[in-house]
Amino acid sequence: MVSLDSRVRGNDENGSFLTFYDFVNCASIGNKNRMVKVSIIIPAYKAGTGLLRTLDSLYSMEYEEPYEVIVVNSSQDGLEEKVRNRFPQTRFIQLENRAYTAEAKNIGIRQAEGRLFAFIDADCVAAPDWLSKIVAKYLDGYKVVGGAVCNVNPESLTSRAEYLLESIQLAPQSPVRFVKLISTANCFIAREVFEKHGYFPDIKKSVDLVFSQQISIAGEKLLFDPSIRIYHQYSETMGRFLKKQIVHGRSFYVSRKRITLPGGFLVNMPFMLPLSPIIRLVIVAKHVIHLRTGLFKDYFATFPIFLSGVMAWSYGILFSAVKRESQG
Repeated sequence: MVSLDSRVRGNDENGSFLTFYDFVNCASIGNKNRMVKVSIIIPAYKAGTGLLRTLDSLYSMEYEEPYEVIVVNSSQDGLEEKVRNRFPQTRFIQLENRAYTAEAKNIGIRQAEGRLFAFIDADCVAAPDWLSKIVAKYLDGYKVVGGAVCNVNPESLTSRAEYLLESIQLAPQSPVRFVKLISTANCFIAREVFEKHGYFPDIKKSVDLVFSQQISIAGEKLLFDPSIRIYHQYSETMGRFLKKQIVHGRSFYVSRKRITLPGGFLVNMPFMLPLSPIIRLVIVAKHVIHLRTGLFKDYFATFPIFLSGVMAWSYGILFSAVKRESQG
């Protein structure tokens, strides 16, 4: 095992890192005579067995060309040994201290040798054609593309309510379109984009939104393609659901106090805070209709749960506002 720096260590048993070229020459698709080196990057923190399911899906894809998978883990949970035993081909980077998602992704990018970076969260499962569709879109000339997130447990009303609040803009039923925001839970970004605009911003919250806004303003086109799909399990218990919405509300407030982001008027004009639940209800309904998701029935079927989630999110905003005010 070799030390990369004070934060990172690798998992090559021979005492040095295997480079990308040690086990992958390139990736190509169809009969196109164009070669693409692909690196899949997964930030992980307390991922547990969810990461193993993610890796299982990545190594079971309908994709014949080689590619590398990099896991950047910042929890001391013994996950490295489990991954090395089941998926020894994985490049596992173990950090000594907690790293938030932006830092973990940036470490993965610096270690990757691909020309194309694909990102997926450690609690998601990739569709069998995920990488094939990613490479195909890249070869079509796109440099930043986000994909859809599918709900694997729609039988739960709580899960469906959480999906509406967190992922409605990523619904697989919605159309292909240019967007202002991509989710790095499921996306690919060409290396040249990072070389031109820099890495993910070193912030704890709203990383996807801030990065998307930065490169969009700089002239990059962000495409959403619902055929590039991953699967995610949403909360099934009210306690977990409400706790997550409070956290999201607090993150919403903190990030918009620091940076100019969409929705900032809610936190910069305190008299608007009581209207935040109504505004959120209207925005989600607008997305459901405008994006032609076919989920309007879920909006009504889950409305009591959905509304409680909106109230919890609004409470998170209000809590952060009061806390900030009390601290002067």
